[in-house]
Amino acid sequence: MTVPSTKTTGSFMYPAAVGRRPASTVAEMDAAVRLLQEHKDAWAGKPILTKVGYLDALIQDLAAVSAEWVEQVTAAQRIAGDDHAIGTEWMQGPYTTLRNLRCLRQSLLEIQSAGLPRIPGRVTRLPNGQVSAQVFPQTFFDQVLFNGYRAEVWMDESVTPENLPQTQALAYRAAPQGKVSLVLGAGNLSSIPATDVLDRLFVQNRVVALKMNPVNDYLGPVFERGFRCLIEAGYLQILYGGADEGAYLCQHTEVDDIFVTGSDKTFDAIVFGPGEAGARRKRAKQRLLDKPVAGELGNVTPAIIVPGAWSQEDLEYQAENLASWLMGNAGSACNTPRVIILDAEWLQREAFLEALRRVYSQSPLRCAFYPGSQQRYQAFLDAHPNAEPIGTPAEGELPWTLIPDVSSENREDICFTAESFCSVAAVT
Repeated sequence: MTVPSTKTTGSFMYPAAVGRRPASTVAEMDAAVRLLQEHKDAWAGKPILTKVGYLDALIQDLAAVSAEWVEQVTAAQRIAGDDHAIGTEWMQGPYTTLRNLRCLRQSLLEIQSAGLPRIPGRVTRLPNGQVSAQVFPQTFFDQVLFNGYRAEVWMDESVTPENLPQTQALAYRAAPQGKVSLVLGAGNLSSIPATDVLDRLFVQNRVVALKMNPVNDYLGPVFERGFRCLIEAGYLQILYGGADEGAYLCQHTEVDDIFVTGSDKTFDAIVFGPGEAGARRKRAKQRLLDKPVAGELGNVTPAIIVPGAWSQEDLEYQAENLASWLMGNAGSACNTPRVIILDAEWLQREAFLEALRRVYSQSPLRCAFYPGSQQRYQAFLDAHPNAEPIGTPAEGELPWTLIPDVSSENREDICFTAESFCSVAAVT
């Protein structure tokens, strides 16, 4: 099986990214996996408080490289030194990772003392009978900083309020069983490779081979220092390369499971194989790769604007709120809204869109850093000549762009079927 050298989303092909680090050789990949195999049982059997000690070391070491981390990203994405986007890179890079480390630390201490992590909110049944557990906000500071936000986990139908505790912290309930996980790192948000690694190590209780994405493999040396306590102990190895190296590691007989962040087409190529042959296997549910593969994959995210009698301050505040989401990471994030849904009869519909256009017009343009952004952008404009570019792009940049009045009846419209992964948002 060969994973294709492009990433696809909808009908688009992402040109293969050119990495800044030399690709790992077969010998280096084999040695890394062999080292992890030798240490997998030791990690799985480590006492919880020893793992907490590793988390403490990681908090210290990753904090120490945070400034360089952000500098590397801002340089690679050509973010100016006075651009507010630098704050975004701090938030979605080191801050998110350090917050994740602290949450993992708290959960492990709760497992140590009570056998399972505390659920901070209510456990309820949804109207369809499904059990829901509110997991955010966790603290008073969460409530202040993220006022109005709530996150829930919706359980499998087999879970009841009574047996929910038995579904938590499973890796710490069973007898320790060492395994080697392969993490295929994301190339967009800089915290994703780090937090995916932390999940496999501290939630799934497995050692990890992280293959950096060529788009952001320049962060590899930063991660090598930030995660040094795990690397030196043989519980984490960082590797480099593109699709060929990824395919080799996926098929490696000593890799037990895989986690990938990317597109659905990349996931399908790993599990069923590429091309029409892979599509046939998928239809027949015939896996080409017989090991567990999990993924966090792209999509077309909606933002639903609830109509009402809004003040001018409401309009401007919410336009800024939505724009900050639309513009984050130059639009190259899989939870970025692609479609803004507005009530056609809302009397303030145009006033809201005008407020959104004003925010766009006052915001610096971003480098379209993700491979294939320019081609995908043009495909959306070709399908919708009425698109509204906002701003004058310099070389390598794309304008913020709204596609107005997309018919909600046309379910095959490119805006509804393809993830733009750039500076485009549609309005319907």
